[in-house]
Parts: sequence; C-alpha cells; structure tokens
Amino acid sequence: MQFSVGVGAGTYGLAACYTNEDTRKWAKELTQGTWWRSGGPSSQEMQRARRFALHKSLTAQLKQWVDYTKNWPAIMRVYFQRAWISVAEARLNSSDGRKAALIILGLNSAVFVAWQIPVLRSRMAASFLHSPLSGKSYTLVTSAFSHQNFIHMGLNMFALVSFGSAAFDWLGAQQFGIQNLEPESTYIYHSFAFYLLGGIFSSLLSHVVATRFRFPRMLAALTAGNVSTTAAHAANATSILPSLGASGAIYATVTLSALAIPDASVSFIFFPWLQMPISAGVGGLVLLDIVGVSRGWRVFDHWAHLGGAAFGVFYFYYGPQLWNWTRRRVSQATDAVSWKKI
Repeated sequence: MQFSVGVGAGTYGLAACYTNEDTRKWAKELTQGTWWRSGGPSSQEMQRARRFALHKSLTAQLKQWVDYTKNWPAIMRVYFQRAWISVAEARLNSSDGRKAALIILGLNSAVFVAWQIPVLRSRMAASFLHSPLSGKSYTLVTSAFSHQNFIHMGLNMFALVSFGSAAFDWLGAQQFGIQNLEPESTYIYHSFAFYLLGGIFSSLLSHVVATRFRFPRMLAALTAGNVSTTAAHAANATSILPSLGASGAIYATVTLSALAIPDASVSFIFFPWLQMPISAGVGGLVLLDIVGVSRGWRVFDHWAHLGGAAFGVFYFYYGPQLWNWTRRRVSQATDAVSWKKI
C-alpha cells in the first residue's frame, strides 16, 4: 500500500516538475525582448511555439537526409524521402495527447516483445506479473504495462490510442479552459502520470480485495470442518491468480473520455456499423463488471476494471484542480531550493 502511494505521488510530482521546467523554458523564450507585454504567454502560445520549433527542426533534418541520400538510386531515394516526410508530418500534426498515447503504446509493445523471448519468460513472470500473495509491491506498477497475449494487448492499445488520446487532450484543454489554472507548454507528462496512476489504483484495489477478503475466506474454507480441503481449495484458488495488463488504466482513460465528451459515439470493433453513445457503452462495460463481481466471474479482473473506472470519475471532477495544486507546490519547492543555493 505505502509503496503504491509513494510511487503514485512521486510520479505525479515528477511529472509536475518536468511540466514546470518545460513551461518556464518556453515562457522565457517567448518573453525575451517583449518588455511591453503584461503577463506571461498562454498555454496556446507556448504550444504553438513548440510546434513551430519542431517544424523548424524537422525541416533541417529533412535537408540533411536529402544531402545524405543524394547518391542513392532514384527509386530508393524517393521512397525513403516520402516515408520520412509522412512520419515527420504525423509527428508534427499529432497532439500531445496522441504522442503520450503512442509513447505508452511503445512501452507496452516493448514489454510484450520481451514476453515472447523464451529465455526471458521466467524473469518477466517474476517482474511483470502481479501475484497478490507474492509480497512484491513493484509489480503493481510493472504489470500495468505487461501483456502476454497479442489479442489482449491489441484490444487494450486500440482503446488507448482511440480513447486515451481524447482523454489526454481533454486534460491539456483544461489548463486554458478553466480560470486560475497554471498555463503549460505541454501535457505529455500529465497524461503519462494519469495513465500510471489509473493503473496503480486499479491494481491496488484488486490487490486489496484479493488479500483482505478472498484470502481470509479461502483460509476459512480450508480449515472448516464441514468442507473438504480439496473442494475448498478448488473453489477458492482461482480467485487469487496472478494478473497483468493495462485494462485498469484503459478503463480510467475510457471513463474520463465518456465524461469529458458525452456526445461522442463509439462502434464495436468487430461490428463497426453499430454505433452507440459513449456513455452507454462505458456504462454497459461497468455494469458487466459489477455483475462479474457479484457472480464471482474469473475470466477478467473485474475489480481492477471497476477501480480504473472509479479513478476516471474521480479525475474528471478533481483532476485538473489537483494537477494545478501539485504544480504550484512543486514550483514553490523548486524556487525555495534555488533561492537557498543562491
């Protein structure tokens, strides 16, 4: 419990610190030589400046690649340059929310690839699979990036890129959509912190249910005189199995998206012609998990799903204010340390 709270708070504070540093950098960049201006630049101005700087950097890189490939065969040169331009345009036109989602996708993909290497599987099982009775705390974090099955990862990452990008963009929009919130030049760090906190909270809820409720019931069943040991063990052992996957964090992003964009419509991945309001879709998923908990289903980690959904609801109502409060406290602490050094 303490480890999860510490990692969550530390990650959140670190994300606020990196955001503040990047914001200060761009605020200083935009205010140099503008003595007539009152107040600092807005979030939109700093984000436009970052995009312009990226465009300038990509243009310079393209010129370097054109010079480097000038002696290549014409067909190879043309295809390479077109591919490079396509990637550069996608990078330039992607929002910070989509970039954050793609970074998280890359981390999950790297862990998935490691699972597929036979020599690493025992180590992966020890470090990226959370077993509530193992006594390990760090796997509450690492398991949120871990998938063994391609279909499991594919569905989660599809939801992350589709809904996570929208949820992350909503988080960024709050910094210039609500009064008295601190301007920021990027919300990539905030988006990553939200994903990680959603994963930690959902894993922690599942862990508490397994260790504080299921395990004592299992021990009671094993020691009861009117129930055979074999039958009790068979009935209860499946309730405390190791778990992994980003589903809890994904539920947090999907729930936040449903609350932030209630008029959006979603379609089934296998039946794209069937559409429904996102609120109905997410509500149906949550209801299914509630039924799964009440019926004792073990196919999915329903408690982790519900924990992720609960975190998404909490962050919709209190997240922007909490983020703003954290950034201000981190800024004050950083200024105090800098003043002492002087």
